[in-house]
Amino acid sequence: MEAVEHHGVVESIKGQMMRVRIEQTSACAGCQAKKICSSADRQDKWVDIPYFSGTYQTGQPVIVTGEPSAGLKAVLIAYVIPLILMMAALAVSSLWLFPGKDGLAALVALSVTLLYYLILYPFRKKFQNQFVFTVRPFNDSSENGSAS
Repeated sequence: MEAVEHHGVVESIKGQMMRVRIEQTSACAGCQAKKICSSADRQDKWVDIPYFSGTYQTGQPVIVTGEPSAGLKAVLIAYVIPLILMMAALAVSSLWLFPGKDGLAALVALSVTLLYYLILYPFRKKFQNQFVFTVRPFNDSSENGSAS
């Protein structure tokens, strides 16, 4: 799989930490009818990039690159595992622990999900080191018109 690239703008630089603003757009963002369309399909995301190499300035356009495997791992940790835990806790609590008490079973399922995220929280620095983005200057002449 190819690396995922997004165009961004350097928002700030503090020491060896760079914050880049990336404008996320959906496929319909380039549509001719976007001015009359009611979907809110554009939003900004911020990415912190530690230990970058090169000289950058605030406001400079850049290209942020991330590995697809890191994105898949992040989705697994943030969404898939908690969903599986929640559904398993709901099934166990509604079928065996509290049959007929759906509200209590739902509370147990939500509590298990909350507990999962609370356990992950102390490891956020470790995860931050695993999900690393790289940055390079955006140069119109080197780009071949491909949009990301």
